[in-house]
Amino acid sequence: MPSITFKALPLLFLLCSAVSARAQTPDPCASGQPSDPAYYADMKEVPPGKWNLGGGFEKAQVDNPSAPVVVVGLKNISSAKQRAVKYACVELENRSARAVKAVRLRWSVVARGADGTVAEGAPVLAKGTLPVIEVKLQPGVRQKAEVRGAHYADFLQPLAAANGEVNGQYTVNVGVERVEYADGTAEELP
Repeated sequence: MPSITFKALPLLFLLCSAVSARAQTPDPCASGQPSDPAYYADMKEVPPGKWNLGGGFEKAQVDNPSAPVVVVGLKNISSAKQRAVKYACVELENRSARAVKAVRLRWSVVARGADGTVAEGAPVLAKGTLPVIEVKLQPGVRQKAEVRGAHYADFLQPLAAANGEVNGQYTVNVGVERVEYADGTAEELP
């Protein structure tokens, strides 16, 4: 009997450590904040000042039924150690009849009025793109995917005054700039 126990125990410890390691792998799309400190290593501190940055997705793109892939959800996380926030996860909806293998997102910042609304046709104050996101998005499906390089600091830095401060109320909108399909074709979105 002891020999069976000594043979089974190492296997049991190996399985337990594998399950434990898998449970600690950060999933930015899971509910709650990732617990692995390494996930926060790239966080960029936001500029000082009195500002508010709301987030959303490009309404015109979502409202356009011919847009093949749209952003329908965003999840941000904040750092406990510094003033830093980033988007961690995006939810995409494939409205096309083709499988999607990758998307590139774009962002733009506009000013909000005192009442918190954005005037139609408000000028874009800053804009940019995010790294390509590899996905396996089937037609008619919504799917969450990790976003990298989407830091609030990058959205706000172009708005900083000479003293480095940002003041005002803003909204950052995220949309799909380019769709790469599984059949090898690609499409730039307006």
